[in-house]
Amino acid sequence: MTDEPSMADLKSLYAGRISEDLAHNERERKRIAAEMKALQGELTCLEENHVLLEGLMQSLGEGAVAADVTVDTERTPADVPEVAMKGASEAPLKKEVAAVPRQQNARTEQHGKGGPTLIDLIVSQLGTFETPRAASEITSALHEGNPAREFNPKVVRNTLEALVAKGRAERMRQKRAVFYTAVRADTPGS
Repeated sequence: MTDEPSMADLKSLYAGRISEDLAHNERERKRIAAEMKALQGELTCLEENHVLLEGLMQSLGEGAVAADVTVDTERTPADVPEVAMKGASEAPLKKEVAAVPRQQNARTEQHGKGGPTLIDLIVSQLGTFETPRAASEITSALHEGNPAREFNPKVVRNTLEALVAKGRAERMRQKRAVFYTAVRADTPGS
């Protein structure tokens, strides 16, 4: 008889722990799924940036020297989790890169060949600011100064990074924010 009440207590104890474990498991599944979704978004953004940068490198022509970077563009299911592969392109990135110059040519024809380049516009816009500005602020200022032209924030940010790499702009980081400023004539190294 003493075994029966202790068995009921033991069953209820196990049932309570199992319920807690199930709830914990569900919370963790949701958290990890959210992280995977965020990482997939970052991966997609990085792949788009990679394609854009390769297109820019190709547009520079023969005089450009590419960095010695090896990128594995073909993934296998063992390399990438199934959830991360959803929505990922099955075509190799090289085919996507071939499409970039055509899109750029269409944009050039649309705006006319005599207008200033994006680099020129950004450098002149940076020169008007006294303090460092975020890429979004620079994009907004470009929109205001050139309402007939479209400015993609990603393209502006990538162009700013290219200017930093060439030493024509400076980048400052404060926590997770990135700010850009023009290189002044009185700064060393210019």
